[in-house]
Amino acid sequence: MTPRTSIRIAALALGVSLAGCNSFLHDEKTKSDPNVASNASPAQLFTAIQANLNIVMAGPAVRLTEMWVQRMSGTDRQYQSYGQYQGVTENSFDVIWTAIYDGGGLVDIRKVEDAARANNDRTYLGIARIYEALLMGTAADLWGDVPYSEVLSGAETPKLDLQADVYDHVQAVLDSAIADLAAGEGVGPTNTDFSFGGDATKWTAVAHTLKARFYLHTAKVNTGAYAQAATEAALGIQSPSGDWLMYSSAKAGEENIWFQFFRERDSYMRAGKFFVDLMTARADPRKAEYFGPAGNGQIGGANPGENLNGSTMSWLSATRGAPAFHQPIVTADENSLILAEAQARGGATGAAITTLNAERARHSLGNVSGALTGNALLMAILDEKFVATFQTYEGYADYRRTCYPNLTPAAGADQFAGNLPPRFPYPSVEQTANPNVPDLAAQPRRNTLDSPPLATSLDGAACKAEK
Repeated sequence: MTPRTSIRIAALALGVSLAGCNSFLHDEKTKSDPNVASNASPAQLFTAIQANLNIVMAGPAVRLTEMWVQRMSGTDRQYQSYGQYQGVTENSFDVIWTAIYDGGGLVDIRKVEDAARANNDRTYLGIARIYEALLMGTAADLWGDVPYSEVLSGAETPKLDLQADVYDHVQAVLDSAIADLAAGEGVGPTNTDFSFGGDATKWTAVAHTLKARFYLHTAKVNTGAYAQAATEAALGIQSPSGDWLMYSSAKAGEENIWFQFFRERDSYMRAGKFFVDLMTARADPRKAEYFGPAGNGQIGGANPGENLNGSTMSWLSATRGAPAFHQPIVTADENSLILAEAQARGGATGAAITTLNAERARHSLGNVSGALTGNALLMAILDEKFVATFQTYEGYADYRRTCYPNLTPAAGADQFAGNLPPRFPYPSVEQTANPNVPDLAAQPRRNTLDSPPLATSLDGAACKAEK
């Protein structure tokens, strides 16, 4: 997977524009200036899109949600506060919002889509649509109602589409992507696709898994979502060889973003004690894959709010923290566990256990008991998924849907009154540019599809961090 074009992750991580929708989607200079990306080739734009995805899927917003679900812990300075839900403001989300909508995000994805249509290259079009669906489905999950239908349509101040409508549109985009990839027209991005080299079969499986993921995100209010997720997961990624991973390398500027973060802010984060203890109790081999030993030679974690203690608190392992580690985006493990949960929810207990055990076998874990049923089976599936989706948003999404694991909220006074924060506030860049975005005081406490808060966790106890 050697790139022909440099992917320059660091430049995007440190220098991404902070414009809002109004300023960056409709500015005339962006349309005509020969020095901006609007006149770049589709291959150049697609390279920028892949680099930008690292910001969305492995950047500061993921680090934040990983602290909130206690897979990581903030141990110094503002990260210590973030892990206790303090200091989280509209400014905290400018970078990810801009990465979703600005250059490298939706604005450039649409340019690639237009070029693919002009060239009758439906393979390229289908792949670009998958990137669009991932970005916009993630935006809907994190913020709820977001601009989509009027973005890039000429509207100076695009409206906020309802969260459910955004998900419906994302599902339609993925359906179109699957049809495009099946058409066999055009060669696609080939060697400028750093994930699959333009392999339509692998991209089709990714599209089906994303459909399953986003159906699952609606399941708290959509009773048919589990059956829809099961249908799509059956067509999704079946083997780790089909995992969608981010590109990175040991080359300066192309390193894994978690590596870059630790290089610049080595005291800010460590493993979450809750997560390390969970994997220890499970005798999970991934504990040593995810984390390296602390100063005492053992793998250990920090509780929310604890000060850094290098003797007892671990950072990522030499594998996960390496410059060239390819961060997971969508994987066979996630696909299997979506299917297992959907099967269990639909009453197919035996099939769910078989699916779960097949996923566990990939990680040298023994079979769960064939006698598991009901919530006990669901907890076994979600425990496995909580481990398998490390360093992605899916632990945060599953928690809001199930209140599992039943996390004890961070102690101390905070702006969320003891709740695990249920959504991202709209960023200041968009509030400034778009009057359709409400001020913080007028924003909903939680997104529509995550309402109402859950009174009880799957473990039968009161949900500790949803009120």
